[in-house]
Amino acid sequence: MRKTAMDKRRETLIWVVGGLLMAGIVHLVSVILLPNVATRDTFATISAFGPEHQFNLIPTPKPGSQALVMLDPNMRYAVCHFSLADDPLRIQMAIPAPYWSLALYSRGGINFFSVNNRVAERRALDLRLMTPLQSTRFRESPVPDLDKMVLVDAPVEEGFALIRAFVDQPASEPDVFRAMAESGCESFELPEREKPRDVTAEPLPLPNPKR
Repeated sequence: MRKTAMDKRRETLIWVVGGLLMAGIVHLVSVILLPNVATRDTFATISAFGPEHQFNLIPTPKPGSQALVMLDPNMRYAVCHFSLADDPLRIQMAIPAPYWSLALYSRGGINFFSVNNRVAERRALDLRLMTPLQSTRFRESPVPDLDKMVLVDAPVEEGFALIRAFVDQPASEPDVFRAMAESGCESFELPEREKPRDVTAEPLPLPNPKR
């Protein structure tokens, strides 16, 4: 049976509509899956820079050979991937640069805290990162110099900290790299809670016989 011109146009229209539907499905799957793949790849790359719970230097970004995407060639970077599953984290840093910043991210790359030297109004930073439960216990304990610390409640147990430092002249780069590498990113134990005073164990005062 010979196909008419109308039949041919109908078949062409079906193929076009089918192709558009397939392209839409592929695009939708890509939008859903690619961010998850990208964040997994980013965290895997960060973990490959060095051990957990220490700041590891990221190679100086150069055109065409950046270790991570969207790195500023005028900045120097160091990253520390961490886990709060067992203990909270203490970050200590003092970067000799006209500008530095510290940003905290979840494992999936979501930023939940950031600070820089202009906001902190100090050259050195002592930051404690804790889960809500760890934070409650930390605040209940006697802690010296609490007013000098930056306390952050983390919405996640696993993530990474990223230091960015501006290098205004090549001669200062070694000092900046050294300071970032020496920055602390270590777990610390929560202080012991004060035991409640046991008043029942204390002897009762004896009456004064002279009265």
